[in-house]
Amino acid sequence: MIMSKRDQQDFRFLVEAANDIVGVISKDGKFLYINQRGYDLTGYGEEDLGTLSLSSFTPADQEERVHAYLAARNAGQPAPERYETTIINRDGQRIPVEISVAQATWDGQPAYSAILRNITERTEAHRDLRRRDEVMAAITFATDAFLHADAWEDLIGDALAKLGAAMDLGRVSLGEARMDPDRGQIIKPIHYWADASFNDHGEEGAPGTLPIPFANIEPFVRLMQAGQVVHTDARRLIGPIAEILDPLDIGSFLVAPILVGSEMWGCLSIGDRAAGRSWSALEIDAIQIAADIFGALVRRRRTEKALVESEAMYRNLVEVPNLSIVTIDRDGIFRFANSAAAARLGVNSAQIIGKTVWDFFPKEYADRHVQELRHALDSRNLTVFETHTSLQGRMIWREMHLQPLIETDGSCNRAMVIASDISERKAAAEAILSYQERLRSLTSDLLLTEQRERRRIAGEIHERIGQALAISKMRLGALLHDIASEQTHLALEEVRVLIDQTIQDTRTLTFDLSPPVLHELGLAPALEWLVDRLGDEHGIDATFQDAGDVRELGDEYRILLFQSVQELLANTAKHAQARWVEVSIRREGGDIVVETKDDGIGFDVAEISATDGTTAGFGLFSIRERLSLLGGQLDMHSRPGHGSQMVLRVPHQTGTSPCKDGTK
Repeated sequence: MIMSKRDQQDFRFLVEAANDIVGVISKDGKFLYINQRGYDLTGYGEEDLGTLSLSSFTPADQEERVHAYLAARNAGQPAPERYETTIINRDGQRIPVEISVAQATWDGQPAYSAILRNITERTEAHRDLRRRDEVMAAITFATDAFLHADAWEDLIGDALAKLGAAMDLGRVSLGEARMDPDRGQIIKPIHYWADASFNDHGEEGAPGTLPIPFANIEPFVRLMQAGQVVHTDARRLIGPIAEILDPLDIGSFLVAPILVGSEMWGCLSIGDRAAGRSWSALEIDAIQIAADIFGALVRRRRTEKALVESEAMYRNLVEVPNLSIVTIDRDGIFRFANSAAAARLGVNSAQIIGKTVWDFFPKEYADRHVQELRHALDSRNLTVFETHTSLQGRMIWREMHLQPLIETDGSCNRAMVIASDISERKAAAEAILSYQERLRSLTSDLLLTEQRERRRIAGEIHERIGQALAISKMRLGALLHDIASEQTHLALEEVRVLIDQTIQDTRTLTFDLSPPVLHELGLAPALEWLVDRLGDEHGIDATFQDAGDVRELGDEYRILLFQSVQELLANTAKHAQARWVEVSIRREGGDIVVETKDDGIGFDVAEISATDGTTAGFGLFSIRERLSLLGGQLDMHSRPGHGSQMVLRVPHQTGTSPCKDGTK
């Protein structure tokens, strides 16, 4: 390549922007030109150009190689156009470079053009890759040894030594997080390795084997508990951490947490004498992998221990005397049976294995059982059902729990079946249902009997007391005309007024005991009469709404609803301080719904619902319980200061005694 003055100017323009050192060298190795990047990396300036040569940048151990290279090129002998070497800058720092050399002419004289590329990052990457490979080889060795060793803890020391040698470290230790009664949580080094040049070699009590309290390294502990690797220059540390590291002759260190699940079991810590050592991403990854391996080994040790314990626990669980536990495959073949299951089938555990459900149960039951089994296996969901079958000549009720078992390969062809004898429970449940039905019938009879007695008493009051009082009033009125004494006349007038008031009270009592409107006209008119009476007696704006779709209703339900609403309206008048009340009756599906609303002071529903029923009269508790016995319910909606809403709901069932509005 021959360069004219113009070419040299263009050459300078191009290379000044280059990121590599670009220069022109004479045949004897002197620099004729260096770009600005060259001055920046080497530490020299343009004023030094006349004195610089390849020897100026060549370390002593490389000079012979450089001179031999130039001699070979000048003699036309074979020589590489590109090779790697090391240059040294003005401050004595060694920089790895790749040199590319080509023939050139500078100012008419033979020369060489040279490009020196800084390959520090590439060199460090190669070194890191080599170290990573060595670390992975050490980890692979350790992992393989651990997997085939019974007491794998004995091999940890060798694994730490290989790890330290692979990364050119000074010391490596494995610490476990423990609880100390005096110092709280600590990290206790349990395995330790140090290079021969270190003063401490892991003897008991030597620096590096002493426990480190979490409190002394709290910032690092928080990072490690979050799964982060901690690395830093020891010269930057102060306080408790510096006091720990100073005796260990450590300039840089790196700590990787060992996690077992989400728990920090301990840490893997490595140290280097060199202060300011930078830990590459590859080195950090390698150490993290090593820590993960140790975490997996700890988990394996815990798992093995747990398996031994769980096996013993499993045997205790499956041998529960009151539960039949078996494992059955998709074809209904028994693969396992506990002692209770075998005993109920009249065989021992060994005799049941390999037999089918059809060998022990009637075909109808066995077919259904296998059908349920296959449905559970296909859905992979727990299936629970009850069955009534013959077992050893006796009909029994059994509750079956079918739990599919998923294999390691993802298949699901077996299920654990837990069967319990619920014959006694079924008999008790049937007895309770029978008792509830009898109680419901008794409640209905009691309600009707009570109402009949109310009507009888009301009739007696009307026919005997009411009529007697009416006759007394008439005769007393006749006497008033015949008595001349004014004083006697006034006394008899007072008696007449009292009798008149008693007659009104008797009529009211008769209506309260058994309102004729309820029996003669039906529930809706009776409720309307109650609402009108509330408005007249208490000055409340009371309204009634009838949807008109209640056609038939049995006596017990009609009476119960009327008495319940009567009690609710009485409570409203006495306690609610309401300005308006609204009562409605309607049909919803198969239910009759009677609803009362008011704008009163309201109450705490939770407090009322917790009542034990000790309140007097036909209170809320009594209403709720009596509705429940007849298959109905009371829903209460209220809160202090926001009024109340009561919803009474009973099933729409007909009675036998017709009434004028069609109710019975």
